[in-house]
Amino acid sequence: LADFTRQDPLVLTLGDVARGTEDSRLQLDLTNRGKCPISSFAGVAYGYDAYGRPSRMNKGGENYVAFSETQVTDLSPATTHTLSMKLHNDNNEHASLVLAHVDQVKCADGTSWARK
Repeated sequence: LADFTRQDPLVLTLGDVARGTEDSRLQLDLTNRGKCPISSFAGVAYGYDAYGRPSRMNKGGENYVAFSETQVTDLSPATTHTLSMKLHNDNNEHASLVLAHVDQVKCADGTSWARK
C-alpha cells in the first residue's frame, strides 16, 4: 500500500478496530502530506486479524468498508487527524488491524484531489 499511496496528499499512519461492550469502531489516524488544509475526505479501509488474514468489516461479509468525513477543521498540512466511525458488523470475526487509502480530498480553499 505504501507504493499505491506514495503521492497521496492524505495517508493512513495508524489504523485499527476497537471493540467495546456496545460496538466496534474503525479508528484511523490520517496525516496531511499536502499543501492545503483539508476540509473533507473519503476512502476505503481493509480489515485484518492479528495474523494478517482478511477479516469481515461489514454486514455483507467483505473485508473492507468505506469511510468519509466532511466539515473537518483540524487537518492543516503536516498534521494528523483521527477518524472514529462505528462499524455495523455483527459477525464473530475479529478484525484488529487496518490498512486504508484515501480516494478523494477537498481542501478548505475549494481545490480537490481524486485518485485516477
